[in-house]
Amino acid sequence: MSARDLAQDAATEAVVTALASHAEAASSEGAPTGQDAEARAWGEHPVNLRITVFGRYYVTIVAGKERRSVERRIAERQNHPLNTLGNTLAALAFSTTVGLALYGLLMTLGLWWLTWFLVP
Repeated sequence: MSARDLAQDAATEAVVTALASHAEAASSEGAPTGQDAEARAWGEHPVNLRITVFGRYYVTIVAGKERRSVERRIAERQNHPLNTLGNTLAALAFSTTVGLALYGLLMTLGLWWLTWFLVP
């Protein structure tokens, strides 16, 4: 074995040891780990909509009481900003779809006069 292989083995062992001690500490504190943590995080929301679109993509809407700390919310907002191109396009697509569906429904029901605000 070369010195490089030994260094990689030592680094790998250090990471595994640190993860094991962290998992042990979390379980001894009563914190959920693995699938239990995921089930608790995503399973207890009053609104939990998961929709697959176009067979490849999914949309998830989760709503409920905010339980995260202020520090965690700030950190997550910095890591996952709201004003991205993908979010803008998704909001535009969603609002266009809802608008067209509402317009089609009103026209189908013969309530075309409720669309007066759409025509200049």
